[in-house]
Amino acid sequence: MFILITFLVTVLFIFSGVAILSLIIKKDHQSIVIFGAWTLMAGITGYIFMIAGLLNCLNTTTAVLWLITLIIISFTGRKCFGTILEFAKMNFSKSIFSSETGINIIAMIIFVYLLISFIGALAPPANLDVMNYHFAILKQCLDSNSLVFNPTFFYGATPFSAEMLSAFMTLLSDIRGGQLIQFVAGLLLVFSVYIIGRESFGARRAVLATTVFISTLFFPAILSEAKNDQMLALSSFLSLHLMANASNNSNSRSLLMGAALGGLAAGMKTYGLAIPMIGLSLILLGMVFHRNTISSRSFALSILVAALFASPWYLRSWLLTGNPVHPFFTQLFSDRYWDSTLSFKFELLREWRYIDANLIQFLLSPFRLTFDADSYLARLGPIYLSILPAIFVFRVRNPILRFHGIAALIYFVLWFVILRDARYLLPILPGVALLFAEPMGQIYEKGKWPKIIIILAITINLLMALVINFRIQYQKFPAALGIIGEEEFYRNLKEVDRRKLSDGSYVIAIPEFDFLQKVNSMARESNNIGLFSYDEPFIYYSVNAKIYLLLPLWQNSFDFQSMVTEADIGNQLDSMSIDYVITDTGDDTIVPSNELLAQFPEFGLSLRGANIFLGYLHDKCDLVVFDGKYRCFKRR
Repeated sequence: MFILITFLVTVLFIFSGVAILSLIIKKDHQSIVIFGAWTLMAGITGYIFMIAGLLNCLNTTTAVLWLITLIIISFTGRKCFGTILEFAKMNFSKSIFSSETGINIIAMIIFVYLLISFIGALAPPANLDVMNYHFAILKQCLDSNSLVFNPTFFYGATPFSAEMLSAFMTLLSDIRGGQLIQFVAGLLLVFSVYIIGRESFGARRAVLATTVFISTLFFPAILSEAKNDQMLALSSFLSLHLMANASNNSNSRSLLMGAALGGLAAGMKTYGLAIPMIGLSLILLGMVFHRNTISSRSFALSILVAALFASPWYLRSWLLTGNPVHPFFTQLFSDRYWDSTLSFKFELLREWRYIDANLIQFLLSPFRLTFDADSYLARLGPIYLSILPAIFVFRVRNPILRFHGIAALIYFVLWFVILRDARYLLPILPGVALLFAEPMGQIYEKGKWPKIIIILAITINLLMALVINFRIQYQKFPAALGIIGEEEFYRNLKEVDRRKLSDGSYVIAIPEFDFLQKVNSMARESNNIGLFSYDEPFIYYSVNAKIYLLLPLWQNSFDFQSMVTEADIGNQLDSMSIDYVITDTGDDTIVPSNELLAQFPEFGLSLRGANIFLGYLHDKCDLVVFDGKYRCFKRR
């Protein structure tokens, strides 16, 4: 059922969005209209359910009413159905295969790749980031019918539009519908690279661009999961492409739509703010140097539109924390949920986890992104590095591709200075793929042997991505196809060891699953449960109660630094109405000396509080569940 509902919502997003966008975008940009329509309505849905959450109306009734509204908008715009049918006829009625054997092989590999990802997306959520953040917060929101702010969640005040879209789908179907709609965003991202590329640069370059993009080695781990990266990348790509068209044609309507989608990108993830800032800055430079004739009024309006679509989440963050971009840039903004312990912890994290931001490392970054998964927490794969030199040999004359290239370069510099996590490059990779397809196409057209070399190179890269995708997805197939249930799936789920990314070894993903099932059998949904761990939390997604993360190094809402006696512990637990505490600390009565918390004097006050907390658990609570190192204590 959730598959049919997702298909229905996808169609309604397109039809209702086209009805709106047909008033803005010219007919000769059909691909932008279709993909922009879906993205616009998906983004608006995120804000509709943000408002519903603020009004304590995050429920099935609201979801059904919004679904009916989408149907009405689609019906009132029925004159635009012809545009959609024309687009479908142009892009899907023809065979995807060509007269070139190499292109046909690539097309078949891409089809298998997407099919594998689709099946993986039908399984219950399996990504640990999803289970400990995206859907963990979403689950609390749905349980309370409101937009919850839990200050013990490190990212509890960040933009949440993609997750609110998943809330809409979950209310209409189940949690798998919430995941599948994010896969649809990723699928449309792949389609948009091909179709926009074909519309602008021809079929051959479109295939090459799609192959470059889909060969990104970390993309399989994103495509089928309920993350916000797919929505961010789709809105970012369309935004920059619309702004590129606006810069080239001085089209104020394209600029306005690009600004809106850029604002939506900023509403998906904090670093999405870079997209409208970069795009609009390039437009402004074009105006200053007379490269376009966009009026100051149109430019000012586009800034207003981008701010309108981006600002709700940042306004919420500012009201809740004092920092509009919590938990980032705390040196610039006063943040009531930030302190010296957190500052020092993240100085250590940057030092240990991320490459230094210096010129030498910047010059080495393309090589590290290609070969070293540990340096930037993932790999792009060899295809980007292998094509990069051709950019400097074969001249790229197309102004739209140049716009994408300049935007990508600016973003990459900002990424290197601030982020340095390979996954955060995804928003610019579709545009980079279109850019790289141009020199590849020029080489391809130089004769038989260059053509063979290009086909072999991209086929090998694509097969690498296919193997990685299969390795990620195959263990989901039994659950996706209904062969095993959710409990068995989670009990046996494996993941690549995050401490050894380079060697690709697998470990049990949720060793605490059976323990949490025992907790569920005892605790009620109305209970509040505190999770205590020395550093990062273990996986708590399957707990059927409200969770507070009592982590000394990840939050200050539960203030370990101020705790002097066990009575202080009890008072803080009372203030949060916490009934149970679950831990992964075994029989520890003090924090072991090998834990990070005990190794630096800067953590001294937090260490004292953590030791008092452990004493409180053993002195004032009853041990009611234990399984290996995992413990559940009930407060007396």
